[in-house]
Amino acid sequence: MTQLEDLDEVISIIGNPTKRLILERLSHGSSYPLQIAKDMGLSQQLVSSHLNTMERSGLVDSQLEESTRGPKRKIYSLSRSLLITIEVAPFLFNSRMISFNMRPELSKISTDSSDFLDQLDLIDKKEEGQEKITAFSTLLQEIDSMLDTIESERAVLLYIRNLVVGKAFNQVNKVEVPNARRVLYYVLNSHNENVGSISNKLNLREETVRAILKQLRKDQALPL
Repeated sequence: MTQLEDLDEVISIIGNPTKRLILERLSHGSSYPLQIAKDMGLSQQLVSSHLNTMERSGLVDSQLEESTRGPKRKIYSLSRSLLITIEVAPFLFNSRMISFNMRPELSKISTDSSDFLDQLDLIDKKEEGQEKITAFSTLLQEIDSMLDTIESERAVLLYIRNLVVGKAFNQVNKVEVPNARRVLYYVLNSHNENVGSISNKLNLREETVRAILKQLRKDQALPL
């Protein structure tokens, strides 16, 4: 399965309100179909059907557990940690899915994130009890505060980006050849001047793309 197909499947699942509520329920901890059905006021058959679909997609997994009341029961839990972003605006469409199941390499994270990991390691060494829970709560508040700041800054940057792209595209519209405009739009938005990528994305012959890029560089519409 390609990354795009994986994203499409996950979006299809979370686009269903009932499946989304089941995922939210499982984010609070593993559970049985019967218990989820009772908590949500749904039939066990419907919940089990949704869980089977989500298990096939890899969003949840299950295992059999012993039961004191009869045969083994399936218990379900979330199996993936995902960040999905979709940005839609004039001159902008981006969609991506990032997994954060694994601890990142220290060389790839910021000083603040590294400090959070260090704090977590210190908390893990504390004795069990209320003090440890309080320390976890304080750390969570600090992390959530930083996430809020990052999201606010991201929204501002996207707004400014849209202003820049809008003004840039006003200049692009002055290019008389339609295919040259299409190529210039693509390069400005993607920062990608690879002939093969442009050819595939815009359904243009590579020779055509190569000639357009050469002319655009000559006209100084693109960096040399």
